[in-house]
Amino acid sequence: MLGVVVLVTYGVLQNRKRISSRVMSDNINAHYQVKLQPGLLQLINPTEPKYPYDVHYIKEDEAFCSSVTNLTFLVIVLSSTTNFNRRQTLRKTWANESLYTSYGTLKVVFLLGTSDNAHVQKQIDKEFNLYGDMVQGAFLDTYENLTHKSTMGFKWATERCRNARYVIKTDDDVVINMFELFQNNKLSESENKTHVLCHRQSTRVLRDESEKWFVSHYQFKGMSRFPPYCGGLFVMILNEVVPYLYESASKTPFFWLEDVLLYGIALNNIPGLKIQPIRENIEGFHIKASINCLDKMKKQCPLFVFMTVTLNDIVKLWATILQVYNS
Repeated sequence: MLGVVVLVTYGVLQNRKRISSRVMSDNINAHYQVKLQPGLLQLINPTEPKYPYDVHYIKEDEAFCSSVTNLTFLVIVLSSTTNFNRRQTLRKTWANESLYTSYGTLKVVFLLGTSDNAHVQKQIDKEFNLYGDMVQGAFLDTYENLTHKSTMGFKWATERCRNARYVIKTDDDVVINMFELFQNNKLSESENKTHVLCHRQSTRVLRDESEKWFVSHYQFKGMSRFPPYCGGLFVMILNEVVPYLYESASKTPFFWLEDVLLYGIALNNIPGLKIQPIRENIEGFHIKASINCLDKMKKQCPLFVFMTVTLNDIVKLWATILQVYNS
C-alpha cells in the first residue's frame, strides 16, 4: 500500500448478476472486457518487461468459500509472514465471521508469501493447520512483492470464490466496521451503478532515491503525478469484475507499487468500469479521533475504515464498535 493513510466514509455499492464459475473472459458471455491502454510498457518499465507472477499456492483451502452458501463478502487481507499476533487479533475482533450471521456471510483470508526463515515457516504451517484461513504463494514475502501478493489474491478469488458477491481487499493494520457495510449496503436495490468502491487519489511520483516510494527516472517518464488510483487501504469490488481485474493485472507490465498498478492502471484497462469514490476524513487520522467519532455520533459516525498502528489500537477501537452496535 502506498503511504497515504486515510479514514473513509461510506458510499453504496450496488449489485449486478454474478458470472459463472468459468471465469476467463474467453469462456464467459460477460458484461466486461480487458482492453490494455496503449503504451503501458513504455510508461511502466521499458527496460524490464516483467509481469506479475502466475503464482503457485503453497498453502490454501480450496473449499474455503464453496463451503458457504450465498457468501456476501470475501475479505482478502495482506499480511506479512511474521505478523502472527496481528492476524490473531483480527480473528478475535472485526474478522470474526460468527459476529455477522444475522446480517449475512463473511469469509476472511490472509495472504502471505514465503519466508526464508525455517522457524517462521514452521509457525505458519501450524497456524494454517489450526485456522485454514490463509493463502500462501510461492514468492518471497517482501514489501516490493505486494503487487504479486495482491494479484495472487485476485487469482485465488477468481479460481476458488465465485460464490461471493463482493471482494474486499485490505491490510492487517486496518479495522473495518463490517456492521456498517452489512447494514447499509443495498445489495439488490438496483443494478449497474457501481463496480468498485474506494478512496481515489493521485500522488506525486517521487524521484529522490532516499524516498521509500522512489521511482526510477525511466518509469512514468515525464510525469509528476501518477494517474488516479484507489488507495489499497480499502478496495471493495463487485465479484463478477474480479476475474477481469486479475486478467488485466496479468497482462499489465509489472510495477512494484501495488495501488498504482492494480487499482489504477489495471482497473483502467476494463472499459466502462464504474468507480465510486469515498471521501477521506482528514480530521480522523489518529486512532483517538476515530473512537471519538463513534463515541459521539454512535451509528451516525460516517467512518467505517480505520488505520491503526498498534494491536492495542485495534482492540480498543473494536471494543468501541461493539459497544455502539450492541446498544
